[in-house]
Amino acid sequence: MLLVSTILMHVHFYLNNMAEYIKYDQLVPPLREMVDKNVIKLKTALRAQQAAIKEDATIDEDAAIALAKEMRTMSSDRQKRMISVVTENPEASLTEKIELGKKQASVIKLNVALDENLHTSLKRYSDDEGTTEDDAAATLIEEGLETKGYIKKE
Repeated sequence: MLLVSTILMHVHFYLNNMAEYIKYDQLVPPLREMVDKNVIKLKTALRAQQAAIKEDATIDEDAAIALAKEMRTMSSDRQKRMISVVTENPEASLTEKIELGKKQASVIKLNVALDENLHTSLKRYSDDEGTTEDDAAATLIEEGLETKGYIKKE
């Protein structure tokens, strides 16, 4: 049983590393460099790049860098808000988009009690995703609500 558990742990680690490499490989070189130098996390770089996609489906590298610098201190939900604001306002300048995205949407703080096993799983998930436990919990809640049909994606 211990051998199977050890093998599964190694497979899980390998698959997570492969997924991270594939995501990393999608980044434009300036964002890769920022990730390599630990200026930003991979997830933030991916979000900044997503927000910097132009109408012709190319990536505006200057916009991606500026957005990544702004987004690096933002929570996951604020980063997602930035992506929405940027994509919903194509006519605005980059500076205007950033200012709109920085405006705080109303946020409700929840205090949740978890048993030890659930917390351990959440911690492992947040580590795998390279994010905080708060952001991981918010992401899982959002994905669960979307799956159940309570949130509609645009």
